[in-house]
Amino acid sequence: MMHSVLALLFFVTGFGSVKVRVIHKESKEPLRGAAVRVIGLPLGAHSRPDGRAYIYRLRADTAYDLSVQFVGYTPDTIKNVRIYKDSTVEVTLEVSPRTDTEYVKLPVKLHESETMIGAKPSIQDLDH
Repeated sequence: MMHSVLALLFFVTGFGSVKVRVIHKESKEPLRGAAVRVIGLPLGAHSRPDGRAYIYRLRADTAYDLSVQFVGYTPDTIKNVRIYKDSTVEVTLEVSPRTDTEYVKLPVKLHESETMIGAKPSIQDLDH
Protein backbone atom coordinates (compact mmCIF):
# COMPACT_ATOMS: atom_id res chain seq x y z
CA MET A 1 0.00 0.00 0.00
CA MET A 2 2.80 2.42 0.96
CA HIS A 3 4.58 1.82 -2.38
CA SER A 4 1.36 2.58 -4.25
CA VAL A 5 0.98 5.90 -2.43
CA LEU A 6 4.57 6.88 -3.19
CA ALA A 7 4.22 5.90 -6.84
CA LEU A 8 1.01 7.92 -7.10
CA LEU A 9 2.70 10.93 -5.45
CA PHE A 10 5.54 10.90 -8.00
CA PHE A 11 3.13 10.40 -10.88
CA VAL A 12 0.92 13.31 -9.82
CA THR A 13 3.81 15.62 -8.95
CA GLY A 14 5.88 14.85 -12.03
CA PHE A 15 9.34 16.04 -12.90
CA GLY A 16 11.04 18.96 -14.54
CA SER A 17 14.59 20.09 -15.21
CA VAL A 18 16.83 23.10 -14.92
CA LYS A 19 19.24 24.60 -17.45
CA VAL A 20 21.91 26.71 -15.79
CA ARG A 21 24.08 29.05 -17.84
CA VAL A 22 27.38 29.85 -16.10
CA ILE A 23 29.09 33.02 -17.32
CA HIS A 24 31.93 35.35 -16.35
CA LYS A 25 30.37 38.29 -14.53
CA GLU A 26 32.26 41.06 -16.34
CA SER A 27 32.83 39.68 -19.84
CA LYS A 28 29.61 37.60 -20.02
CA GLU A 29 31.65 34.81 -21.66
CA PRO A 30 30.47 31.24 -20.97
CA LEU A 31 32.54 29.13 -18.57
CA ARG A 32 33.15 25.51 -19.51
CA GLY A 33 33.62 22.93 -16.74
CA ALA A 34 31.94 24.75 -13.85
CA ALA A 35 30.39 22.39 -11.28
CA VAL A 36 26.68 23.07 -10.77
CA ARG A 37 25.07 21.26 -7.82
CA VAL A 38 21.63 20.95 -6.28
CA ILE A 39 22.26 21.78 -2.62
CA GLY A 40 21.19 18.95 -0.33
CA LEU A 41 20.91 16.34 -3.10
CA PRO A 42 23.49 14.19 -4.88
CA LEU A 43 22.63 15.83 -8.21
CA GLY A 44 24.67 18.09 -10.42
CA ALA A 45 26.38 18.61 -13.75
CA HIS A 46 29.37 20.35 -15.32
CA SER A 47 28.87 23.18 -17.75
CA ARG A 48 29.48 22.48 -21.42
CA PRO A 49 31.56 24.64 -23.79
CA ASP A 50 28.58 26.99 -24.17
CA GLY A 51 28.46 27.44 -20.37
CA ARG A 52 25.23 25.48 -19.96
CA ALA A 53 24.67 22.66 -17.47
CA TYR A 54 21.52 20.54 -17.43
CA ILE A 55 20.06 18.80 -14.40
CA TYR A 56 17.14 16.47 -15.10
CA ARG A 57 14.43 14.68 -13.14
CA LEU A 58 13.90 17.20 -10.38
CA ARG A 59 10.59 16.88 -8.57
CA ALA A 60 8.09 19.42 -9.86
CA ASP A 61 6.39 21.95 -7.57
CA THR A 62 9.57 22.09 -5.49
CA ALA A 63 12.10 24.89 -5.02
CA TYR A 64 15.80 24.05 -5.05
CA ASP A 65 18.95 25.96 -4.19
CA LEU A 66 21.74 25.65 -6.77
CA SER A 67 25.44 26.30 -6.32
CA VAL A 68 28.23 26.80 -8.84
CA GLN A 69 31.96 26.36 -8.32
CA PHE A 70 34.76 26.91 -10.78
CA VAL A 71 38.52 26.93 -10.17
CA GLY A 72 39.77 30.50 -9.81
CA TYR A 73 36.26 31.96 -9.35
CA THR A 74 34.21 32.86 -6.30
CA PRO A 75 31.49 30.23 -5.66
CA ASP A 76 27.90 31.43 -6.04
CA THR A 77 24.43 30.24 -5.06
CA ILE A 78 20.97 30.90 -6.42
CA LYS A 79 18.09 30.13 -4.06
CA ASN A 80 14.52 28.98 -4.56
CA VAL A 81 14.61 27.84 -8.17
CA ARG A 82 11.09 26.47 -8.64
CA ILE A 83 10.70 23.46 -10.91
CA TYR A 84 7.52 22.93 -12.95
CA LYS A 85 6.12 19.68 -14.32
CA ASP A 86 7.35 18.69 -17.78
CA SER A 87 9.28 21.92 -18.32
CA THR A 88 12.82 23.27 -18.14
CA VAL A 89 13.57 26.30 -16.01
CA GLU A 90 16.44 28.46 -17.27
CA VAL A 91 18.70 30.41 -14.90
CA THR A 92 21.99 32.25 -15.32
CA LEU A 93 24.74 32.32 -12.71
CA GLU A 94 27.39 35.00 -13.10
CA VAL A 95 30.68 34.31 -11.33
CA SER A 96 33.62 36.60 -10.67
CA PRO A 97 37.32 35.75 -10.59
CA ARG A 98 38.71 35.30 -7.09
CA THR A 99 40.63 38.22 -5.71
CA ASP A 100 42.34 36.31 -2.89
CA THR A 101 45.30 34.85 -4.75
CA GLU A 102 47.14 33.57 -1.68
CA TYR A 103 48.70 30.17 -2.27
CA VAL A 104 49.35 27.53 0.35
CA LYS A 105 53.01 26.55 0.71
CA LEU A 106 53.53 22.96 1.74
CA PRO A 107 56.58 21.99 3.81
CA VAL A 108 57.79 19.28 1.41
CA LYS A 109 60.49 18.94 -1.21
CA LEU A 110 61.01 16.46 -4.03
CA HIS A 111 64.27 14.55 -4.47
CA GLU A 112 65.48 11.72 -6.65
CA SER A 113 66.56 8.38 -5.27
CA GLU A 114 70.25 7.56 -5.44
CA THR A 115 69.71 4.89 -8.07
CA MET A 116 69.82 6.35 -11.57
CA ILE A 117 68.09 3.44 -13.35
CA GLY A 118 64.36 3.57 -12.74
CA ALA A 119 64.75 6.48 -10.35
CA LYS A 120 61.44 7.80 -9.06
CA PRO A 121 60.85 11.05 -7.23
CA SER A 122 59.72 10.79 -3.64
CA ILE A 123 58.43 13.26 -1.09
CA GLN A 124 60.48 14.11 1.96
CA ASP A 125 59.11 16.12 4.88
CA LEU A 126 61.24 19.24 5.49
CA ASP A 127 60.62 19.12 9.24
CA HIS A 128 62.52 15.80 9.59
